[in-house]
Amino acid sequence: IDQLTSVTDPRKLETRYGVDGLGNQAELGSPDTGLTKSTYDVAGNLKTSTDGRGKTSTYSYDALNRLTRIDYTGTISTTFEYDGGATPVPNAIGRLTRMTDESGSTSYGYDGFGRLTTKVQTVATSPTSFTQTLAYAYEPSGRLASVTYPSGNRVNYVYNDAGQISGITLNPTQSNGT
Repeated sequence: IDQLTSVTDPRKLETRYGVDGLGNQAELGSPDTGLTKSTYDVAGNLKTSTDGRGKTSTYSYDALNRLTRIDYTGTISTTFEYDGGATPVPNAIGRLTRMTDESGSTSYGYDGFGRLTTKVQTVATSPTSFTQTLAYAYEPSGRLASVTYPSGNRVNYVYNDAGQISGITLNPTQSNGT
């Protein structure tokens, strides 16, 4: 069925691939990671993945087949929210708006064209937490114009007539980001 079944590297180490009846990658045997086995739901979404150590991750999806949760062996999980979750976010319909894991959360904001405008990461550390924000600005043509980092430093992008990046400039701040 024109599926790759194995790759042998120059050191003669072989990585093997196995597929199920629908062409989904059901097994991956690697000299680096051992044998990983995967199962899929009726929509073709990854349902479970068991690695070479026997650790299983379980994947959950919403009615639109968007990944909403990954449960790892033990009590660790990662959740994904779309459309703003319980609190609607402007311009976020159909887009990832929040990801939460054991380290904290990351929220995403979008403009009217669906372009990423903010990425706010809250890191939960004991006994305190901190927040970092990345801001993205765009030219009227839609090309990325600048990225502002948590420190306040801004990287600006310059384009040539062909639309290729021809220069990058840095506008540093004297702030240490705190």
